[in-house]
Amino acid sequence: MSAVLFASLHFYSWRYVISTLPVGLVLGYVYVVEQARPRRAFWIVTTIHALRNANSIALLHYPS
Repeated sequence: MSAVLFASLHFYSWRYVISTLPVGLVLGYVYVVEQARPRRAFWIVTTIHALRNANSIALLHYPS
């Protein structure tokens, strides 16, 4: 459910929502696995999200 919410909050187009859904699943899975340490879980998920965004920006601005 959280992955669907995550994807729907990134509604730039249907294609983007569909491509964002697996990322939401991974982030949700990581959070559940790390849930025993709530603060750490939040920061791990936040870091993964930031790295993915940085990767996307780099690919847009510096295509190969």
